[in-house]
Amino acid sequence: IDGGTCVIGGTDTILGTGSAYVFTNTGGSWSQVAELTSGDNDGGFGWSVTIDGDTCAIGAPVTNDYTGSAFVFSSS
Repeated sequence: IDGGTCVIGGTDTILGTGSAYVFTNTGGSWSQVAELTSGDNDGGFGWSVTIDGDTCAIGAPVTNDYTGSAFVFSSS
């Protein structure tokens, strides 16, 4: 969570696929505003997430022969 924005990762550990979901808080109510994906069903996408301002980094630990990847998204 950063300010009024929250990112939540979700991974299917069997299939190795996942998404990250972005929510904003307006007037005390959280609403989903985006679903982030890697586009290639990269292994474990959504396993780890972080947010700073308008930038999110989403981890996928099973990509690149298990060395992992980070995907960076920005709303600006």
